[in-house]
Amino acid sequence: SNAQYIEFVENKGQWDNQVRFKGQLSFGAIFLQSSGYKMALHHPDDVNTIAEFYSGHNHGEKEGIGKPHQPLPAREEDLLLRTHYYEVSFAGANSNANIISEKKLTKYNNYFLGNNPNQWASGCGIFQAVTYQNIYNGIDVRYYTDNGKVKYDFIVKPGADINQIRLQFNGVTNLTVNEGALVIPTSVA
Repeated sequence: SNAQYIEFVENKGQWDNQVRFKGQLSFGAIFLQSSGYKMALHHPDDVNTIAEFYSGHNHGEKEGIGKPHQPLPAREEDLLLRTHYYEVSFAGANSNANIISEKKLTKYNNYFLGNNPNQWASGCGIFQAVTYQNIYNGIDVRYYTDNGKVKYDFIVKPGADINQIRLQFNGVTNLTVNEGALVIPTSVA
């Protein structure tokens, strides 16, 4: 099978120290933190326009399908990237959970930030899944990919109280549930 997966890259100092792992999405990123995560979601049209500006060809819809083609801006300064950030905190969670990175890939990333080698990070491991053990008493959370989408499961051990799990959302409103799935509306969806 050729299923897409998100690669979770470990933080070795190349990002803010609150970030433990970063997963690159098609139109944004997920930042795994000690007790929750942040999402940065970019408007797909803006991402495609930026890619076309730098590459000279359209990465978006196939020719003749979808929205009419928008003219490219003449200058780099006129490029626009609309982004919606939101944060999900696991309220009352253990911020010192043991983190298990899983399914390590043979490749790795290097980050050369600026001219100061102390700011560089090399050999940053890339993983297909990350589990935070005992994020709540007797409860783990596992981040992984399913058909190209980031998912997470709470793994509740026998005897653990599921009522410990409390999610606090910042940066979004009007959360709804549709057929058992949480719907998180954003300004770029």
